[in-house]
Amino acid sequence: METKYKHYTSLFTDVEGKAWGLVISYPDTKETKDYPDNKMVRLGMPPVTLTTESEDAISPIVKGRLSFSLLESRSTERYRHLAQAPEGAVSVYLTEVQGGIPEGDGVVHLHKSLYPYQAIGNAFWVGTLDPESYKEPANQDTGYLVSFEASDFGYMSRVPLTKEFAYDDRCDLKPRENLFMLVQKLLKRGLSGWVAERYKEYKVNPYKLMANNVAHCYTRYTGTLYMGAEQTPTDFNERMLLFDTSQFFIDKEEPISVLEALERVLSALGLRIEQAAGTFFITDMQALEGGGTDKVRSPNINNPIGQASLEASPMEVKGDDGELSLHSSYSSVVINTRTYLDAISWEMELPKMDSSVPWRRVLRTLMGGDKVGAWSYRTTDIVGEYKQAALLETKAESMGEDNEFYALVWNPKSVHGRSNLVMSVYPQSTMELNFFRINVEGWRRVGRDLYVNEGMRMYDDEGTPYQVGTYIKANSYSCQMQSFATECVFADEGEADRYVKMLQWYIEMLKGNTPASDLKHEAWECHIPNFSEEGGFDLRLDAPLYLSFNSDIYQEFNVESATYLRPFDDGTYAHRGYDLGWKEHLDAIARENIEKSMSFMREFTDKLTEVHIPFSMKAENVEAGETLYLASSDHGSFEWVKDGPRVATLTYGGKDKLRWNGFNHAKFSKDEGEGMRIPMPPKGFTKITVYVNGSVSFYSGNDKFTDWKLWNVPSAVLIQAPKIWMSDRQGRKVSELSKERSERFTFSDATRESQDLDIHFSSGYRIPAVSPSIIYYPDGTMPNTIGKDRAFPTDYMLSAYMAQRFGRVYGSLPSRGYELSGTFAWEVFPKNRQYMDMEWIPVSREIDIQQGTEQGTYHQIRPYSSVTEHMLTPEVLEGERPLNYFDGGGLPLPRLSMEDYRRYLAPPRHR
Repeated sequence: METKYKHYTSLFTDVEGKAWGLVISYPDTKETKDYPDNKMVRLGMPPVTLTTESEDAISPIVKGRLSFSLLESRSTERYRHLAQAPEGAVSVYLTEVQGGIPEGDGVVHLHKSLYPYQAIGNAFWVGTLDPESYKEPANQDTGYLVSFEASDFGYMSRVPLTKEFAYDDRCDLKPRENLFMLVQKLLKRGLSGWVAERYKEYKVNPYKLMANNVAHCYTRYTGTLYMGAEQTPTDFNERMLLFDTSQFFIDKEEPISVLEALERVLSALGLRIEQAAGTFFITDMQALEGGGTDKVRSPNINNPIGQASLEASPMEVKGDDGELSLHSSYSSVVINTRTYLDAISWEMELPKMDSSVPWRRVLRTLMGGDKVGAWSYRTTDIVGEYKQAALLETKAESMGEDNEFYALVWNPKSVHGRSNLVMSVYPQSTMELNFFRINVEGWRRVGRDLYVNEGMRMYDDEGTPYQVGTYIKANSYSCQMQSFATECVFADEGEADRYVKMLQWYIEMLKGNTPASDLKHEAWECHIPNFSEEGGFDLRLDAPLYLSFNSDIYQEFNVESATYLRPFDDGTYAHRGYDLGWKEHLDAIARENIEKSMSFMREFTDKLTEVHIPFSMKAENVEAGETLYLASSDHGSFEWVKDGPRVATLTYGGKDKLRWNGFNHAKFSKDEGEGMRIPMPPKGFTKITVYVNGSVSFYSGNDKFTDWKLWNVPSAVLIQAPKIWMSDRQGRKVSELSKERSERFTFSDATRESQDLDIHFSSGYRIPAVSPSIIYYPDGTMPNTIGKDRAFPTDYMLSAYMAQRFGRVYGSLPSRGYELSGTFAWEVFPKNRQYMDMEWIPVSREIDIQQGTEQGTYHQIRPYSSVTEHMLTPEVLEGERPLNYFDGGGLPLPRLSMEDYRRYLAPPRHR
């Protein structure tokens, strides 16, 4: 249902006579249904205060907060509903009203002038209300001011970047995104409330998504500034740097926020974002420094102002509170490059089961006889009805595991028992019978001391019910888990007959006579790094397989947990009963028969040495419109071919024994490690599609096992969703080959202070080329250099560039940097300042828009030359590995002396 929004509006003028409007847009609720749709409200003094702040001068996010207070004049229309509204639902925006204060209805309808894609009427500042900022006096009924704060990035910090959110129409994040689109999509995901609704009204092409509200003003990566919304990213090659987004989704339990994802991207490249004049400016140090003549400094912005000058501006003193001091300085900085190699794996997901499907609880018996919950399960399979793979979920209680499966075989009601009857006919013959339990009690006498259990329904191997007559003797092997003793009883003979028909379908499928369909209506897909087979890495594919010859797939099948089933009797049970005098004798008989039955079943399962499940895989080069198919080669391995589709096989067991009541993993051989080894597809073929078939085949040695009977169909053949990862030829995962890197950059020995910083993306220098933290060009190559001059360590090492930026502000070189504070004239745009023959970066500002002043804190930025090349030669603390596990992508070596180069390659020194 569409949300209706109502609006509070207030106007004020600044000291220069400019008119400003503040609009608060909130969702209509039951509490506010009688409030007017548009209402003029009165602000306190000062009308608004805009605060900008960052953690330090090189932090990637400059957060804005707008403080204001509203006069509460009526007890029947309070402002508490603003704080009680859903998070992110209340939009606050400040706009400079063109042409002076509007007359008549133009005042209360100021919200209609918000056009996100047009210069006219664009908001000067946009944010969402922080509900925790609400404050009102508790000793007055009316006539007091209620204070609020709104923030521009606050809501983004509370939005989790889950795959569900990332891939919906609000964001539509791709597995790989270029810098231009990634930033704008993350910003758009942070929109909410009325502002988000206004954006929905303007449908434009993807490259103009928020383009009018984002100014890319950096020179390091483009050599020129972004000059206007009409230009597309194709004009600038390096703005098309591709980022792997998989690292954003590693932790499913505690996902990162949209804001943290944005911070990772900007921080790695040394970029900084700040909202000003209705625009999100993305800048770097080079774009903001004074004294340069080769930098374009007037980007177009979507605002009546038209253009923004980024030239460093002189500071005009507006108060007597100015103060110069020294801020914290550090002799070294340790840059930790997070490679996210653990993300080089893709765990597919099974379809979600409807929440209405009921859970069934499985009990276990304690030593004292008490019963407690062991585990629970639920399934889409109506036993005896469906002849296709069903979904099965299990949930641990006192034992078991939380798992999701496709049930290729789900046979929980079978009694894995078999009786051999010596018939009383001439010549004597042996009849082999399968039996199932039905809800009938009692014994039927068929001869002298010969009894048949009426609670057993007998079937021959063709599935025909069999009425047992006189026999001479019987050998029966049958026992069952106590936990499923009730579950395995059929209500009547008709239900048992239907179940047997289902088993006959399973038998035909196991023999290969009746192939099953693919497991998933839509195939599984993933996107791998654009990296060819030349780097010594392979793909590995596994779909963990759980086998059980026991209805209870988690509890141990032993003498204590099993109960003996007796389909025939010589009168010991049927005639004499189970009285106390016979208890010890009968218990001994039961234990002996349970052991014989378990041995009988174990002899059967030991015959089964291997399982095969069909699958197919294709790799697509989406841009080229080409497809390759995975095929089995003549050498028993896999290869990529153009004609297809082809069918391959997931293989379990082999030289390794199959594990029953446990997981089995697909593999070629014991020596190659876990997972089926699949060669990397050629470069460009990054979209992988996997189909897994629901058919399953068992092998005994080299021969396919086909001697299936009703009694020996497994209780469960369960398969999990496919998993794909990368490894070397020995089966080691890339996360085992190279750990995260830590590098120390030393500026001087003037202090003992050191700072640790994290970098979440890398140019790829000296880490495995498959790392998802590496940024690429669209053609799949790693950047040889990233930077304008192309001749310095900072050009190919983003860690060195981060160290350089840190050192210019906070390094003890050995001189320390200065901190300036005081009240100055308000500077609208995010630019550096010049004062006392030094250049300054704003760290925090409290802006009185009405008075046109800012009270702020500023940190000195020193010249490039103050951070020398020697300072940017890192000492590797962690992460060094043999060189054959690194792919430098043809990068030039650092310009280091031989002594420094040896130091760079030295073994790790742990702190």
